[in-house]
Amino acid sequence: MEFYSYSNKHPRSPYPESHKIVPTYSIKIDKQTGKKELKESGKTDIYEKIQENKEGTYIYDILEKYMAGDESVLNKSLARYGDVTELPTNLAEAQQLIIDAENTFKSLPIEIRKEFNHSPTEFMAGIENGKLEQILIEKGLKEKPQEIKVEQPLQGQQTIEGAINNVTI
Repeated sequence: MEFYSYSNKHPRSPYPESHKIVPTYSIKIDKQTGKKELKESGKTDIYEKIQENKEGTYIYDILEKYMAGDESVLNKSLARYGDVTELPTNLAEAQQLIIDAENTFKSLPIEIRKEFNHSPTEFMAGIENGKLEQILIEKGLKEKPQEIKVEQPLQGQQTIEGAINNVTI
């Protein structure tokens, strides 16, 4: 085992050459076979993209704005937490997830598919916006959720325990 120090420096290797302009790709569908193909759709100047965002990275500019009273420079984005272990990790897994969703849609009764214009994408939107739940309740396939009633509104310093005791389901 060899230890590196000021006098015995770690061997250095040059950074691999990169190109300023790189190709961008998009998925195209072959009209004859229906297969998806990855085709070059243009070129992007990476150096120019980096330079566009350069001004916002200078620490002295950020500190100067903060000292002037602009606290938003330190809070650019909110932290988001979530379990992403089940999400697709590559394009093939994402495509399979879409195929599974379409197969689930195709297995539904025709009356429900008709409500979404026989479109799997409208069906997925209906899951998100609550339209599917509303349709299932109308067709009698799902029970309407029970409403929670509060007997009296909360008063000033009333405790949470007191509020919970007044709730009837």
